[in-house]
Amino acid sequence: MREVKAKHVREAIAYLKKSKAKYVSLEMLSSALGLYSDALGEELTYFAPSIMLDASFNVRSLLPYLEAYLEERKVVRREKPARKKEAGDYASVADFVYRKLTTAGGLIDPSIRLSDHDLRLLIKVAREERLRLKEK
Repeated sequence: MREVKAKHVREAIAYLKKSKAKYVSLEMLSSALGLYSDALGEELTYFAPSIMLDASFNVRSLLPYLEAYLEERKVVRREKPARKKEAGDYASVADFVYRKLTTAGGLIDPSIRLSDHDLRLLIKVAREERLRLKEK
């Protein structure tokens, strides 16, 4: 079985929503998308295993399943960039390390993991500190 490509699913949904035909065969869909019917059929077997066997299968009946598949795969998170204002809260890299990586006793805790945002913030603080040192 072939891997289902989200791009093909999106194109199929767009075609099925745009089309006014009550019956859409695999051949009609594949010609509209510009894909071989065998290749598209192998991808759509994920949703309906009998699609390759039954020539009279209405692909329009798969529309809710295609939309649900896209909703499941739609986990795109944009990382928040490190802002200059946030970086300005820290006087130096040492201050950043002291605030983020130390425990109550002032010792660095090796088990603390920084998030992606904290790492971007650390890079920004380090750049600003380097610029201040170059100016001197």
